[in-house]
Amino acid sequence: MGPEDILDILEDLGEDEFKKFKWFLEQEGIRRSQLEVARRPDTVSLMEQRYGLDGAVEVTKKVLEKIPRNDLVQSLFIFQQDNDPKHTAKITKEWLRNNSVTVLDWPSQSPDLNPIEDLWRDLKMAVHQRSPSDLTELERICKEEWQRIPKSRCDKPVASFPRRLMAVLAQKGLTMGPEDILDILEDLGEDEFKKFKWFLEQEGIRRSQLEGARRHDTVSLMVQRYELDGAVEVTKKVLEKIPRKDLVEAPNITVTAQDGSVSMAPQITGTHVSGDVNITVNMNVNNTPGKY
Repeated sequence: MGPEDILDILEDLGEDEFKKFKWFLEQEGIRRSQLEVARRPDTVSLMEQRYGLDGAVEVTKKVLEKIPRNDLVQSLFIFQQDNDPKHTAKITKEWLRNNSVTVLDWPSQSPDLNPIEDLWRDLKMAVHQRSPSDLTELERICKEEWQRIPKSRCDKPVASFPRRLMAVLAQKGLTMGPEDILDILEDLGEDEFKKFKWFLEQEGIRRSQLEGARRHDTVSLMVQRYELDGAVEVTKKVLEKIPRKDLVEAPNITVTAQDGSVSMAPQITGTHVSGDVNITVNMNVNNTPGKY
């Protein structure tokens, strides 16, 4: 959200409402002498100077609730979702538009960092254990299991979000999924794979689970035990102990992205690639396909 969005909101206020808005800004620390003759654009500038952009958005919400103009508060919130077909379906877009929901533009091939993905997995596992027999029972069980998820479980992925963002930035937008861990395990010989599982036992996975586990079963156990980020870290740690450091080290990958985000194979993979790999991706805000 930018200053122009705050201005759009102020333009929707009547004159008396705008005067009241400025009176509340005075209570929030802006001097009366600055506000007395300030027009709407001037008021936005004063707010941004005083509070910074994020602070100006928060103060705008606060004041709108006091006026009250709660209908305008909704326009300050931005709804985020990925490009799953059900999210981009015509009926979905129409509902969001009819209910004045502002949706964040989401470039294709973006790393899926939404903390709620962890909760979806929890819900799927809980529902699967109860084996619903029809759609009515499925809906009922989903609602029941969703209500059972404790707040503390919600707090964990949210608290980890800054770390996830920093990890993506550190890898220049590169992401890693379970299939990438599986690719690495496929590169291990049988003795190395047995040793890998032995080290996983030391990392907390039960021997009874690991004894007959094949490579893809092992990936599933790791993701269940450590979550995806943790599984990646444990994979690196164990590879260094085997030792198979060649699987930890990646070729020199350079990524340049403009006006969008990029999702590629992670730096931990690439064992079948030799030499340097230089990739330039140009992606504009209209989701034009990148050039590879």
